[in-house]
Amino acid sequence: QLSQIDGIILPGGESTAIGLIGDATSGLWEALRQFVHSSNKPTWGTCAGMILLSERCVGASAVITNGQSLIGGMDILVCRNYFGSQVSSFEMSTPAPPRPPCCNLEGMEDEGEDVNAPFPGVFIRAPAILTVSPDMEVLGKVVAAPSRGAAVVLRELERKIEAGENVIQMGVVDALERGA
Repeated sequence: QLSQIDGIILPGGESTAIGLIGDATSGLWEALRQFVHSSNKPTWGTCAGMILLSERCVGASAVITNGQSLIGGMDILVCRNYFGSQVSSFEMSTPAPPRPPCCNLEGMEDEGEDVNAPFPGVFIRAPAILTVSPDMEVLGKVVAAPSRGAAVVLRELERKIEAGENVIQMGVVDALERGA
């Protein structure tokens, strides 16, 4: 069915559950990888979808034995649950999203809409992008401190990288590269 669509959005949700289902469903992950890597069709991932589309991921769940299953396609490193647990959810102003060139912005300010006004960002157990490939265009940034749990993961990951280790997996907490 993927050949019949013009693009795909991988939504938010539980990346652990989505990964486990994808691993257990014959052919699903390979079909999605083929679509993302070879179809030249637009693909967008929000929250869990972004995690699945990343090439590398840190911060896993204790129920995952071989690390977070990834589809890949975006040369980014993400940290799961960077902003904390469900009870740590919050809202903050973020930069306004870029407007596509197709949109006529003439006169919008006259109608009471400021096209450069901050955008309300909602962070619910959200991942963070830690690194991006140099050939990617970053459309907006939010500067925020990691949750205590994410900070522990990031300190350990930094220590291992500084020691020259090629980190593939850190016990319950993983740093993975998507398998071929």
